[in-house]
Parts: sequence; structure tokens; C-alpha cells
Amino acid sequence: MKKSLLVLLFVGLLSNVAMASTTYTFKKSDTLWSLCQKYYSNPTLHLVLAEINGIRNPRSIKDGILIIIPSKDEIERIANEKDEYMRKRLISQIDGIDKVTTKEKYEAKKVIVPVENPFDEEVELASESKKK
Repeated sequence: MKKSLLVLLFVGLLSNVAMASTTYTFKKSDTLWSLCQKYYSNPTLHLVLAEINGIRNPRSIKDGILIIIPSKDEIERIANEKDEYMRKRLISQIDGIDKVTTKEKYEAKKVIVPVENPFDEEVELASESKKK
């Protein structure tokens, strides 16, 4: 009896781990098709993965972009949803979708994001000279 309970508990833990979303840093040789084959054993889900990540043209993804890899259950639920409003709602509920921000995508690409405007000082000086 105790073995059966332990096995059920272990299987339950594994299913919860399998349902979690993850992030992936896109590499030069990657395609959404190959990622869907790897994570879902179904490459035809590549358009749904593109939609989830806001990718308009899957052929022009640059390496270093951080994308969400939802669980198999989540992506299949979205793929089977016909109502566009409900699809968007399901996408917004993916675990981690709000954690991948534009800033993280820039950091993954190693692009320097300017923090302040270099022209602010010049504008202030010009306004000060007008006051005099």
C-alpha cells in the first residue's frame, strides 16, 4: 500500500514538473519547427509557438532572442481553441509569459539599452541660455 502511494505521489510530481513553462534562448541553427519537434514531438505546433511569443515571421528570428516554451498541455489547449479572444486569454495565462520582458530579450541579445537621453543636458543648457 505504501509503495503504491509513493509511486502515485512521484508520478504526480513528475506531471507537475512537465506542465511548467520554460524559457529558451534561440540559437542561429534553431527553427520553431525543430523546437516543437524537440519539446512536443509535434512540429506542426510551430505557428502556435510563434503566436505565443509574438513572432510575426518565424524565418527571421535572430539568435539570442529569449522565447517561452509552454508546457505541452498549454500549447495544445491554445492550438485547439477556435475563439481568438479565448486564445489570447490562454496565452496571457501561460506560466512565465509575464516574466519575459523586453529588457530580458535585450539582455539575452547582449544589446545595450540606453538608460538616459544624451541630449537632455544640451536641451537644459539651451533653455538656460534663453533665460539669460
